[in-house]
Amino acid sequence: MENFKQIILISKDYSNPLTIGDYEIYVIDSAVIIDTNSLKHNNETLYFDYLIIDDLTLVSNLKIRLEHKKALTNYYLETSIERIFAIGKANNSNRDISEELESVLEYIQEG
Repeated sequence: MENFKQIILISKDYSNPLTIGDYEIYVIDSAVIIDTNSLKHNNETLYFDYLIIDDLTLVSNLKIRLEHKKALTNYYLETSIERIFAIGKANNSNRDISEELESVLEYIQEG
């Protein structure tokens, strides 16, 4: 049985659904974080295994560590909250956003 992972990307730059490799990623344009595995979007509660954010201004109530208004991330672009990743404008990386997204998905696949 395949291990399905619910992945949500908060972005205004991608279309929905976004398919990369074996992953179908649900894309939304804004959210209010409820806790470490759920968020509110358009008055609907969505649950996720992994959350990827490319612009911190699209998210409310996200309590991650910041440095110079950007998310502090580890090597895998994971924020101070496990299973929540920051890519693109949300972090201080100089890498291409597509490369960052691929890196995050590889990390998720290995986990």
